Parts: sequence; structure tokens; C-alpha cells
Amino acid sequence: MAANRPDAPTNTQLMNRDIASINDHANFFYDQVKERSDRLINYFLAGHFLLGIMLAFFYDTWLIAIGVGSISLIAYYSVKMMLPGSALYQYVLSAILGIFMAQFIYQMHGLFEMHFFAFIGSVILITYQKWRLQIPLMVVIFVHHAIFSYLHNAGFSNLYFTQLDNVDLQTFVIHILLATTIFFVCGLWAFQLKKYNEIQILQTIKLAELEKEAQISIERKIKEKALEDRNNILESIGDAFFAVDKDWVVTYWNSVAEKTLHMHKADIVGKNLWGAFPDASQTPFYAFFQSALNSNLPQHFEASYHGGDDCYETSIYPSENGLTVYIKDISERKASEIQLKKLNNELKSQAKELEFSNAELEQFAYVASHDLQEPLRMVTSFMSQLERKYGDIIDDKGKQYIHFAVDGGKRMRQIILDLLSYSRVGRTDDKLENVDTNCIVDETMSLYRKQIEDKGAIISYDKLPSIRSFGAPVRQVFQNLVRNALKYQQPGKTPLINITAEDLPGFWQFSVSDNGIGIDKNYFDKIFIIFQRLHTNGDYSGTGLGLAITKKIVENLGGKIMVASEEGNGSTFTFTIAKIDAV
Repeated sequence: MAANRPDAPTNTQLMNRDIASINDHANFFYDQVKERSDRLINYFLAGHFLLGIMLAFFYDTWLIAIGVGSISLIAYYSVKMMLPGSALYQYVLSAILGIFMAQFIYQMHGLFEMHFFAFIGSVILITYQKWRLQIPLMVVIFVHHAIFSYLHNAGFSNLYFTQLDNVDLQTFVIHILLATTIFFVCGLWAFQLKKYNEIQILQTIKLAELEKEAQISIERKIKEKALEDRNNILESIGDAFFAVDKDWVVTYWNSVAEKTLHMHKADIVGKNLWGAFPDASQTPFYAFFQSALNSNLPQHFEASYHGGDDCYETSIYPSENGLTVYIKDISERKASEIQLKKLNNELKSQAKELEFSNAELEQFAYVASHDLQEPLRMVTSFMSQLERKYGDIIDDKGKQYIHFAVDGGKRMRQIILDLLSYSRVGRTDDKLENVDTNCIVDETMSLYRKQIEDKGAIISYDKLPSIRSFGAPVRQVFQNLVRNALKYQQPGKTPLINITAEDLPGFWQFSVSDNGIGIDKNYFDKIFIIFQRLHTNGDYSGTGLGLAITKKIVENLGGKIMVASEEGNGSTFTFTIAKIDAV
């Protein structure tokens, strides 16, 4: 128990400590009382002196007012200044208040003022909360009345002591008893006020002690809860955790450490770490643990304990008490990393092969397109010359065959060009730039000016944004969609094309709407597939690659393209382009 400990305080010591604490608080309180009372007395003394001067105007008692008042003030402040640490000046003050009372009686020629000024002086002294301060005032009044009553009765009428012819013993006793009653009441008042304040101080100290004990209790509960929470956390974490002191004695060992390090808590806590794991001295663990303790710096490393496929990620944190250690078994992760690294190497090798294959394929497409275009140009050229030279001999059927052959060659050449464009989407040497889509639309309208004028088409757009992207692909998307909007129109109908843009989080969204022939909803996905056409070449010319190229470009720019349409009521193609922050 605490009482049996050599350093435990005894009951007497506790009592003395409480008394000392109360005295300290009481002294501090009464010092404040004295300071406030002294400031108040300064005003009262000044008021008494000025009252004497005012009375001198009416009773022509200047010598008494100035002489007695000045001497009284000098006496009070002299004692206060010469003995600053003493309470003597307060008793001098009590006597001076009695002298002021005698001065006012003399100036006003009578005793009827006595009890009023006696009461004023007595009440003033209550502020010091010392009943003994009433004694000097009472003595001064008693002596004053005794001497001046005797002199008055002896025939000294110029004393201005009273308006009575004489002062008998009964009158004297009555005045003294009345004054004594005043002093007793005020003294009792001061005594009770001091006792009340002492009780308040004691209660305040007790309340503070109770609050302190409550705070200590709360803090203790908080610490206990924090310790419990810490233990719960340490037990719930997925890592093995243990702590050792500076002598390598294990102070904590969580349940995960039991499983990971194959050592029960009861067999290791309180014992030397290296004694429990003697073979660890031949592993990197021993060197890192020693380094952490000697350098007082954290250590992080990955190492195998048994020198096999096992691997542990270890973090060591020094503290004032020793080391805290976190160990995670990462054997499976390491095996996965090795496998992943192997796969990455294989992917890199395949990527290089694919890059080489793509380069060869692009070169092949480029060469093939040129090699295929040359015989097509020859066939088209010779068929045209055949028609011009032998047009008079060849009949209409022959001319029709020649027309079919020339037209087929032209369409074959366009297919080859479109295929080449499709294969090159995403492989561009263009650099990122600020692309003004208003200018892109203007260029597109200039490109298709003849079709626009022939059909009387109306293309409207307003305040399209400037975006950060690749100029050529964006231009090709707008050209393909505007060309289709002009192409797929009912004969004799004025094409109306509207282009809008919207700023979305992370994307720019554009829409190209027309009043053309429209598309059945069953073919919304089909129109973006290469070579998929919904109309014969006789109705609407084309290769079936325009929208496929557009879709590939948009997706390469980080966006998507979709269509909303109703057959016979026009179409709206909406596509997005990912926003790219300017560098």
C-alpha cells in the first residue's frame, strides 16, 4: 500500500501541505483586498480633507481645517511609505479618522455630528476586514470626549465642543455607548466578512482539488483507454509487431508476430530477443537491429531469414525505451514480383516485335497502295483513251462497259487511299497545339464550297472553343462529318447543318446535326464498322470507311462518338475530345 512506501506522505504532512496551500491562497487574496482598500482610502482621505476646507468657509476654522488635515495626511502617508511591509499604517489610519471626526465636531460646534462621522470612519475600515482597526478610532474618540468634556465643564467655552452649557456624566456615557455600538457592529461586520472570505477561499481550494482529482481520474481513464486502444490496434494490424528495450528484452509481442515468427507471446515477452533467436546473429536482421539502436535512426530493409524463398519486409523505429519493430511476410509478393518482372520482360520483347511488325505493315501498306494505284491509273487512262479514240465505233453497250470499268477504278483508288488513312490513324508526327475549332469549320466550309453552293446548304455554328489537341486529326473528323451531312440528303432538300460545343469535366463535347435522310436505330453500331454501308453506290457514293476513320480518330484522342437519329428526320453525331492541360 502507498502508506507503507518510504516516500509516501504522512497524514501530518498532508495536513501541513493543505494548511500551507490555504495560507498561500489567503495571503494572495488579502493582498488584493489591501490594494483595493488602499486605493479607496486615498479617495476618502482626500474627501475628508476637502470637507474640512469646505466647513472652514462657513465657520471660519481655516487653521484647524488646514493644520489638522495636513498633519493627519502627512502622518498617514509617512508611516505607509516608511514601513511598506507593515500594517501599522492601517492603525494610524484608524486614529486619523478619529482625529478628522474631532476636527469636524470642532468646526461645526457640536456633538450631534459625532455619530455620523464615527460611523463613516468605522465603515471605511471594514474594507480591510480587520475588526481590530476599530480600536484606535474608538480610543481616540473616548479620549477626545473625555478631555474636551472636562475642559468644557471647567469653563473653557471657546472650545466649540457642544452647544450645551455642560456635559454631564450621563450624556458622556450615552455618546460613548452609541459610538461603541457603532464600532462593535462595524468590527463584527469586518470579522464576519473575513470569516466568510476564508470559508470561500477554503471552498474554492477544495473545489479546485476536487476538479484536479476529477481531471486526474479522467486523464487516467483516457490513458487506460488509449493503452487499450493501442493494444487493440497493435493486435489488429496485419504486420508482426514487437518491442524491445535497450537490453534487447522483449516488452511486447502481438498475435501476428506469434504466427509470423513462430514464437508464442508467453515464451518471448520478458526474455532476451537474441536468446530466443540465436541463429539470427548470422542474418542481416542482427546488423540492422544493432545499427538502429546505435545510430538511433530508423531502418527499413527486406531480407530472408532462412536464406530460401522466404522474405520479410522489416521496419525498425528507435525510441527512448528501445526499438519498435514491424515485420511483414512478403514471400508471396516477392514471388509475384519476380513473375511480374519476367512477364514485363516478355511483354517488352513482344512490344518490340509488334512495333517492328507494325513498321513493316505500314511500309507494306504504303508500298502496296502505290503499287496498286499505278495499274489502276493505267487501266483508267487506257479505258478513257479507248472511249475517246473509238467512241464512234463502240456501241452504247460498249460505252457503258467502259464507264463501269473507269468508275470501278476510281472507287478502287479511293478505297486504297481510305485504307491507307485508316491504317495511319494514331501514328502522326503532329505536335500538340491550340486548335481553334471555329477556324477548322471555316476551312471545312471552304473545302466543300462547291457542294454547299450547289445544294444551297446552310451551316451554322457559334463560339466554338479553342482546344489543346492535334490539328490534323481534329480537322479530318469535322470534314468527314460535314461531308456526310451534305451527302446524305433527300434530292431537292436544302441541307441544314448545325455545329455546337459544350464544356464538360475533362472533355470537350461537339455535335454535328443535320436534316438529312437519317439512320434506322438498328444500324447505329454498324455504320462505324469498316466497309459497312447502308446504301448502294448508285444512291450515295462512298467506300464505307469515313465513319470508321472518324471513330478511330476520336478514340485515339481520348473520346467517344455516338449517333442519335431517326430515319427520315436527320441525324446528330456527338463526339468528345479529352482535355489536355497546356504545358
